[in-house]
Amino acid sequence: AAGWNIRILTLKDAMTHPDYDDYIAKLEHVPLGSYPTKEYDKLCYIRWLAIAAVGGGWIADFDVFPLHHLDHIHSLPATTWKDYDNPAIDRPLVVYEANAVPCLVSGSAQAYTKMAHAIVQQGLKYKEDENVSLMSDMMSFQSIAKKNDKNNNNWFQILHGILPAHWLLQENNGDINECKMIHARQAIHFSHDSIKKATQINGVILSNKEKSYNARPDMILKWFTTSFPFICGDGNHDVDWVNHFIEGS
Repeated sequence: AAGWNIRILTLKDAMTHPDYDDYIAKLEHVPLGSYPTKEYDKLCYIRWLAIAAVGGGWIADFDVFPLHHLDHIHSLPATTWKDYDNPAIDRPLVVYEANAVPCLVSGSAQAYTKMAHAIVQQGLKYKEDENVSLMSDMMSFQSIAKKNDKNNNNWFQILHGILPAHWLLQENNGDINECKMIHARQAIHFSHDSIKKATQINGVILSNKEKSYNARPDMILKWFTTSFPFICGDGNHDVDWVNHFIEGS
């Protein structure tokens, strides 16, 4: 199977970072919207410190679906997944979503710490801007990415390693292009945006209820069990793997 050995990071992990108190003090002045999403957006910033505090490595959103082992895709730089337990090696930060959405990221602890401070500083630029009510960690990162691209800096990379889920949920499954897309990507992101754009699974039209935020895990499982075995095979090739995944989930 293509499963990853995961560890769920918590606020306690972030609190062990030596910069935590100073970081939180600054974060209080970043526009983070309003209740009930304000706390969510705050934690999205804090996660960068959490992964740095545990030594760096890979971090993924909960709605990222793995397609391959982390060292599988040849287009991904080998230096992004080896020797993370060596603190002497400062691995560059790599974001695997082409639109600079940090849903799957790798890097060293140093790289995560540097980016954590960079996105907060970016967010602080809007603390007195009445026209900006929300500057999420993604928005801050995307702003930095645009500047990085213009200045040709290389302190982090953005690669095409993520497949947006709506690409698979708008067309008929089984197309050879879908098979190629899956083999060329590290994972699928069932993001808020992709769920909104999704129209069908295996030819069955999705209802608004099926596309609701809370129903997202059911949508992923439905796609995986009804469509995934047919995308790159005859419908039977991956059945054992699908059953193994369901039984182990």
